[in-house]
Amino acid sequence: MSRKYQIWDHASNVITPSNEIFTPEMWSSRYPALCLEGATMVIAAGFYNGGLIGELSVMKKQAEQMGATFDESLTGDSLLQAIEDFEDELAKGKDEISEPTAEERIAAALEYQNMVSL
Repeated sequence: MSRKYQIWDHASNVITPSNEIFTPEMWSSRYPALCLEGATMVIAAGFYNGGLIGELSVMKKQAEQMGATFDESLTGDSLLQAIEDFEDELAKGKDEISEPTAEERIAAALEYQNMVSL
């Protein structure tokens, strides 16, 4: 399984999907929040790593608001992996679209008939 996110090391170049290449200094100048004390900046994994910019504690909070629970001892890369795993599980549930039951199809057909007859 390939990673979606990585913690930015403040030393690697950042390449955006529009093919702009930023040195760490240019990227930090563009996004000053990257240098705030205590902030753990997250960028996309892969070649176009500038396709996402986020902060780890904010990402954790967003996942928790969607129902995730994390071991409080998780930090850094292990927390980031747990967030990715949660998002992957959440996406699996959305992929499993169930077929309507016979009763649901009949109800939909009756509703359609009523609307057409108006």
